[in-house]
Amino acid sequence: AAAAGQCVLLPVGPDCAGVIELTEALGHAVAKRSPGTQAPMFAVGSPAQLLRRCASFSEWSHGDRAARVNAGASPYLIEELVATDRLVLADSLHELADTYSEPCIVIAADPPGGVPVVARHFQARWKATGMVFQTIFTGSLSGTATGEASSSQPSCSTIDG
Repeated sequence: AAAAGQCVLLPVGPDCAGVIELTEALGHAVAKRSPGTQAPMFAVGSPAQLLRRCASFSEWSHGDRAARVNAGASPYLIEELVATDRLVLADSLHELADTYSEPCIVIAADPPGGVPVVARHFQARWKATGMVFQTIFTGSLSGTATGEASSSQPSCSTIDG
């Protein structure tokens, strides 16, 4: 969708389960695109905080990741994505002011039972500007931007905007 000029919103649950793997998979997919179609990724809030710390998890990682650490490399693709400006980590929406661009991929989590501020912000922004976007729910969520996904839904569903 991002390669076609659409924005993609990936709301994740408050526990951020699967965020590291999701971000790495997206990073690999984006890297395969030609340079002009490589949409930037933005992680906002708790996903950004988790992704900043993931290198410290290497001792609990899969053997392949541990081998990369022993060879002096980063165990995760996250640091490379950040260093090449393909991934921006922001604790809040305000931190995106200077780096935000569209089309893009946004990974965001909202508090359990709380108002999904981050997801609603991007959906409202994209609707107001006429940007075509997709919201893709990638796992069990306890509350979402639209209220259309729950922990009992399939592992991946899409809502077009």
